[in-house]
Amino acid sequence: MNRFIIDGRYGSLISSVGLPLREILIKSGLPEDLFSRKNIRLTQDEYFRFMESIGEVMPDESKLIKIATAEGIVLFETLPNGRKQVSVMPVEQVSEEQA
Repeated sequence: MNRFIIDGRYGSLISSVGLPLREILIKSGLPEDLFSRKNIRLTQDEYFRFMESIGEVMPDESKLIKIATAEGIVLFETLPNGRKQVSVMPVEQVSEEQA
């Protein structure tokens, strides 16, 4: 099963544009302390519930643009298998073998 590795800075980014992080986590059925944890990994279902919850509380699309264009949002990294990875959002999808 694939899991999405979420960058811990994502919670701060959501809050910085004025979205209610706690409400988003509650709506999506995720722990309220999710972004204080190390190695945040979500199942596909959890990830899509999280994204849907963001969409439900977003008052206008301008906040989405702020999130998408935030400084430091692009990640350049080397995965454990040696493959180079570029992520344009602070999220990476990996298989269980890589986790």
